[in-house]
Amino acid sequence: MTDTLVHVEGLSYQEMIDYYKEKSPRIKEGVVPLISSQYGVPIEIIRKDLELKFQDRIKPISQIYSEYINYCEKTKYFFRMRCLDDVIEGARPGEFVVIAGRTGTGKTALIGTLISQMLENNYNILFFSLEMKASRIFERLACGYLRLKRRELEKLVLLGLSETKLRVLLEKYNNLLIYDKGSLNIEELDLVLAESEDLMENKIDVIFIDYLGLLRVIGKKTSYETMSALSKATVDFAKRNEVLTIAAVQCNRTAEGKPIEKSHLRGSGEIEEDADIILGLWRDISSEREKLKSRENLGLIEVYLRVLKNRSGQAGNEFSLVFDAPYFLFSEEPFEV
Repeated sequence: MTDTLVHVEGLSYQEMIDYYKEKSPRIKEGVVPLISSQYGVPIEIIRKDLELKFQDRIKPISQIYSEYINYCEKTKYFFRMRCLDDVIEGARPGEFVVIAGRTGTGKTALIGTLISQMLENNYNILFFSLEMKASRIFERLACGYLRLKRRELEKLVLLGLSETKLRVLLEKYNNLLIYDKGSLNIEELDLVLAESEDLMENKIDVIFIDYLGLLRVIGKKTSYETMSALSKATVDFAKRNEVLTIAAVQCNRTAEGKPIEKSHLRGSGEIEEDADIILGLWRDISSEREKLKSRENLGLIEVYLRVLKNRSGQAGNEFSLVFDAPYFLFSEEPFEV
């Protein structure tokens, strides 16, 4: 510890505290008596200023058991997609779920499908659509629910014939709120959530973010630093508010047309480590063109969904889904040529 004395000399108390805040807990604990001697500040105050709260990290087994009971009693949220629910067995409030994939693999469409399915369970949902206007999201949801193509829906609306058809849709999506302003700081998520719960007069159960990289974070320069900060902040946000948070994330270019792996998220900060569940979407480009020859007019595309990480259970499972492009929907029906 003799080298640490050099840093203490000539610094004000606050400058020295700021310096050691970035150090490891072991170093911080080691310099506490030196700082106390140099500045005449009680050890407990120094520990508080350095945020050394070891008593919070050391827990008796009785406390751990109580926390486990609380964990088990938490509501589980199901995706209402059999392939996911059978493997994941429900996600819990405060968990962070990532939907990863390259551009064009259908991440936004999968979010739309999950929203439609999860609303069937009367969950209250807030959707941060940072790339697409709310009117376009509504159009996609309406096309999927009413089984209408975009032009057919527009025609019904323009002719004034849509009110009856859409009344049921509006009732179904009454538990959905959409935020569609593109410019949003990660720190502002709490404010939007609070206003949304006031508007809904109820607690939000599930949040979707499309996509995570469009949130802004102050003070970070590289893409890796930015995504790491966003990932950490989103985890904290989900836990702090006890809300299931599901975010779309772009994979790096090495994932193009290949079976998706966790390694394809390596350029996306620390998401691989932070997320509780990671779902990966990918398309087999090598065989897709041949498979689509007989179905291309129908707009049906085979997409694979892989459970890359599941902190509470098994991972590695992969499922074949059908993306019904005209209706912006995913289904679990077998893909037949």
